[in-house]
Amino acid sequence: ATYTSMLGGTCYEYDLVNGDAYSNLADDEVWRRVFGYLNKDLESRRCAGVFNGPPCDTFTSVRGIAGGPPPLRGPDGPDRYGLQGLETSDKEKVRVGTCLALRALQACTAAHEHGVLFVLENPGKRENKPSLFTLDEATELLSKPGVTLSEGPQCMQGAAHHKVTGWLSNGGPFELPSCTHEVTKWLVP
Repeated sequence: ATYTSMLGGTCYEYDLVNGDAYSNLADDEVWRRVFGYLNKDLESRRCAGVFNGPPCDTFTSVRGIAGGPPPLRGPDGPDRYGLQGLETSDKEKVRVGTCLALRALQACTAAHEHGVLFVLENPGKRENKPSLFTLDEATELLSKPGVTLSEGPQCMQGAAHHKVTGWLSNGGPFELPSCTHEVTKWLVP
């Protein structure tokens, strides 16, 4: 938002964690309002781009590793939208995570339909692990002309760890550098 402002533009930022009640895109009323404004801005060409990164805590592939929190989603079929038999609190996490993922994909689809750049960031795909990028709505968007999924390590963008990240976009594919540092292995007793 700050950089966009420095360039003379306006950035509308919605953050479930750091925002206020008007930023909660999981709230139906807030979403209808925000998505309505977004569509108007896309149609009028007032919007130059859509960048989003919905929460990844229910999609992350590290759940269930080394005694950590259990997985909440499966890698394929209906389990991508949440495993059966989850505790009530975990069901709510999955509901909110799915809701925000689908709304992010809806915003990206609207941008694509208007020829406006979009980028959706989330953890990269791993074999036999859950991923936002395997949801039906994501594969549908990925099938559209000019839409690609690029993946690369966060460490090459300044992060302390390798962590593969994916970027679904109509502005790619992105040429991402390979990891060049020594791998750190974590041992859990």
